[in-house]
Amino acid sequence: MFVLNENAEKMAELLHRIIGKGEVHSGDYAALLAEADRDGRLDIREQAILKALAELIDHKLIRRVSRCSECRLPDKSNE
Repeated sequence: MFVLNENAEKMAELLHRIIGKGEVHSGDYAALLAEADRDGRLDIREQAILKALAELIDHKLIRRVSRCSECRLPDKSNE
């Protein structure tokens, strides 16, 4: 049984949120990387979480988007 350090635990929460949305935007990705780097070292659990995200993207289970769909402004192109 693995015990997650605080960084890996926060990263796991972020990854679960990304999976729930089905998409990852640059802010999500930056938050994951910042959390991984918070203590200055990347341990095996943090590596596994980053690898899991990469595999989800590679297998098209999560899509990369330029912006979070929750943050998009209404389309005003037809006004």
